[in-house]
Amino acid sequence: MTSQQLKLTVFFISIVLLAGSELFGAEKNARKALFEATRNLVKMSRDSGYHAEIFVVGGLTESGDHRVNRPNISLRCSADVRGPLMHLPEFFAYIRGDKGAIEAEGNWKNIRSTRKGRAIQGLVDVPTEILIDSLKKGSRVEWKEAGKVIQVTLAPRRSRALFSEMNNSGCMRLSDLLYTRTEQRIDGSNSHGVVEVTLDESGSLPQSIEFRLLVAFRNDQGRSAKGMLAFENGVRHVAFRCVYRLDTTVAVGQMRLSRDLVKLLK
Repeated sequence: MTSQQLKLTVFFISIVLLAGSELFGAEKNARKALFEATRNLVKMSRDSGYHAEIFVVGGLTESGDHRVNRPNISLRCSADVRGPLMHLPEFFAYIRGDKGAIEAEGNWKNIRSTRKGRAIQGLVDVPTEILIDSLKKGSRVEWKEAGKVIQVTLAPRRSRALFSEMNNSGCMRLSDLLYTRTEQRIDGSNSHGVVEVTLDESGSLPQSIEFRLLVAFRNDQGRSAKGMLAFENGVRHVAFRCVYRLDTTVAVGQMRLSRDLVKLLK
């Protein structure tokens, strides 16, 4: 997320916190339910914070359900979120919008200054920002399971942008040689992003957020299938899956940051 995008996100959060139910009319449609759940999580994040368990897996697959049996990418960690700031204690890292900091060699450094940091930021985002991104113009929001699971299909342009951010972070890079060979066959122009939000029993807060990104892969002749045909069973493609399991019963205290950290996260 760029600095300009962060400003727009802050503006959108203000709307989310101030807007009333009249914004979406009386009917409890999926977009309205997602809006209200996002607003509630933003408020909770600001007032008391929440905890998350994060699981990421990605790689090549030919499965119609996009399961990756031999992942190139595998990450599991916990996170504490308070306001716009997310702390990843296992990685000694903080993320705030497009900014981040990671401890390396005993010092706090810009998260993009290390290979590990770039990969983490390319794979993981603050859950509230994922929800806000899902509500942007061009996304298709619908019930997958009425009253329980909301499915958001991101606009093609947004899906392509997310793949570009992920790709540029180097999170797929096992080795320069392997990555170069693989990269030449990835068709980022055909990317398909989906967010699934499972609500709690009250329907007022997200219980889990799952983000999936599928990217077409060229065959030996240098061609890739068009549209969703690129992701059918038996067709090789790239699949990323990132799951956030939220615990909104755990309060997170205000994070006390050193001056060096504050400067890096501004």
